Amino acid sequence: MKKKRNFTLIEIVAIIIFIVLISLISVLIISKLMNESKIRLYFHQIEMIEKNSENWGVDNMNKLSDTEIIYLNLSELIAKGYIQHPLKDPRTNKDMKGCILIKYNNLYSKYEYKYYEAPCLELIPNG
Repeated sequence: MKKKRNFTLIEIVAIIIFIVLISLISVLIISKLMNESKIRLYFHQIEMIEKNSENWGVDNMNKLSDTEIIYLNLSELIAKGYIQHPLKDPRTNKDMKGCILIKYNNLYSKYEYKYYEAPCLELIPNG
């Protein structure tokens, strides 16, 4: 007759440690991938904001200046329908409330649109 072989306590502990290690490595990899995707989504949103700001500029050429910087609130783009809904920063899940600086680049003879996370009042000199 064959003897029935049971797992020893050491074998069971070793299996549990192995499963825990695999789980920990998996969680770390998934967490890293999620953070990277949040950062990519954030920069994609910034590109979209700047592109929609250009559309605003085309529709509001009379408000643009070749000599002064224009400070455009993100909330104005939302209110005027250039962005369909309030945007959340995917990294923090908080509403984005930044400012778009519009300035004329004489070298390229065109307006440049750059998004900043700070509210416009913080960016305006002496403002």
